[in-house]
Amino acid sequence: VRKMEDEQMPFHSGELRMHQLAHAPPWPNPTAPGLSPQLAYSLVTTPLLAVGALDKHKRPWTTVWSSGGSSPCISQPLGPPNIIGIKAPVDGRFDPVVDALLSVNSGITCGEPVKEPRMLSGLTLDLDKRRRVKLFGRTLVSTLSATSASTSDGATVEPNLQLVMRVEQSIGNCPKYLNRKTISPAIPKPTLIADNSPFLGPEARALIGKADLFFVSTSNAEVDMDTNHRGGPPGFVRVLPDDKDADSGSVLVWPEYSGNRLYQTLGNLQTTPLAGLCFPDFGTGDVLYLTGKTEVLIGPDAARVLPRSTLAVKVRIIAARFVAQGLAFRGIAGEPSPYNPGVRLLATESALAAATTIPPTNTATLLTAERITPTISRYKFRLSQPATYISGQWVALDFSSKLDAGYSHMRESDPRSLNDDYIRTFTVSSPVSQSDSDFEVTIRRMGAVTRYLSIIDPRSAIKVPIRSFGGEFRIGPSSDGIIRFVAGGIGITPLLGQLPDIFARPSAQLHLYWTVHADDINLVLDTLIRNTRLAPCLRLFITGVGDSIPDKVKETMATLSREYSVAPRLRRLGAADLQDTKEDGTEDMAQTPVATEQPQRRTWYICSGAGLRKTLTSWLSEGDDVVYEDFNF
Repeated sequence: VRKMEDEQMPFHSGELRMHQLAHAPPWPNPTAPGLSPQLAYSLVTTPLLAVGALDKHKRPWTTVWSSGGSSPCISQPLGPPNIIGIKAPVDGRFDPVVDALLSVNSGITCGEPVKEPRMLSGLTLDLDKRRRVKLFGRTLVSTLSATSASTSDGATVEPNLQLVMRVEQSIGNCPKYLNRKTISPAIPKPTLIADNSPFLGPEARALIGKADLFFVSTSNAEVDMDTNHRGGPPGFVRVLPDDKDADSGSVLVWPEYSGNRLYQTLGNLQTTPLAGLCFPDFGTGDVLYLTGKTEVLIGPDAARVLPRSTLAVKVRIIAARFVAQGLAFRGIAGEPSPYNPGVRLLATESALAAATTIPPTNTATLLTAERITPTISRYKFRLSQPATYISGQWVALDFSSKLDAGYSHMRESDPRSLNDDYIRTFTVSSPVSQSDSDFEVTIRRMGAVTRYLSIIDPRSAIKVPIRSFGGEFRIGPSSDGIIRFVAGGIGITPLLGQLPDIFARPSAQLHLYWTVHADDINLVLDTLIRNTRLAPCLRLFITGVGDSIPDKVKETMATLSREYSVAPRLRRLGAADLQDTKEDGTEDMAQTPVATEQPQRRTWYICSGAGLRKTLTSWLSEGDDVVYEDFNF
């Protein structure tokens, strides 16, 4: 058992095991043996306290409490050293931590103090200021006030929990992955929706799907405990498909982002593979509690389940409880953490994500770079050995050897780089040639890899490993003979590589609806210079012009009109633009479409950002088919 009087607390065997598995260098344990000044200050200034405890089956559970508005803080130091008091309005019926701390024999007896010491871990949390401090200790006495009562206006007042505990450990944590929220008190009105099932219901799945934060408690057997948060972009926790085995439960998995490398949570999971999770809904006050068996996934094991991850945790649920309006607070979302990476999809959710786990066996050498617009360039690469791919597919390139700077705890200058694997997928924008080992990608400068490409001299002939080629965005024949393609900006690239195949079909008609920002109008001109047959098929929409058209844009527009008979529309693409088309494919903006007795099912190919794609889909007829490439992985 760790002693409070130790000047430096040792790591336990599970933590040391994680250090070894993760190749972490030797590092002294910064945990303070007792109530640190940092924790003392945090107790009286933070509005939230996440709490973990073990139930009678030695399973960890987690909850989160707030002061409820009667006080700006939920806890405070008391007179004796290392002794603190906690007072909070709680859900006395369905909160599993309240039950774990106060249940004696047959259940909770309100008003009766429980003096049996019980392990308790906590995390003080100020989401607005991104501050958190962890603590662990044992309760000295705990009690719950009388059961919930009704006020004169009919509202229900939940009971107050009060406890006194001795703090044995405390440690401050960094602000990474904390998404800002402004917390305000609320009256809990707990309603039990689902209880004690190992499988997640629709409400629980929806909450996990939008959560950008949850709390997790773990234990090192019955020696000590740890409660901490995990944060990221909404949806960073993924739910695996249920396997129908009656003896199992739903399975969650989340990526372990780059942290402080103390591995206190994962170290506990090495000795005691159980975890209790709490997912709060800051908007509604709903809360999901669950406890389950864990598996720490490292290296290839993590990547096979959650591609682009080198460390992840999988939890198979033993029991879960969903409570509507069970929390005594609400939160208004603010600025997300700058350290958040993108959502990582399961290998079963995305073939694109799964392809990034394939070890590289081929390389691409940069041959040329050609700037088309201020932010869009075309790059030609040469394969080191033949590869099989088809027009319109993407190539996954691994730039980690060029850009990965190694571990850093914080990196304010480039926060997202801490979790970046520098694997990027770009659509091959050149047609496939059986006799040619060269391919092109046309891409916009918008991140670390594309910035690197924009400044590198092609004469250096850099070599980049290829993870794979892939993708299913194939433009096939349509039932009515018309190929309808909608592109947003750089979204034209999947079409470019497939144009020779499309124009080789004698009966195919191509209708291209292309919307670009004025800054990118040279991309249109470049595309038509290289593909002159595309001009008669094009309906062009230019955005971002404003009241005054820049001279360079005017010049390019004049060239498009003079050389290619393309008349750009200086506005956004609208719903009517996709509907007012005659049967022969010519435009008729003034009249409604020609009706037929049995309208044929139309197929639309869309390559754009998610927002534009959602808008476009809402405009189309109910019976239309939509084919799109999803680059979210």
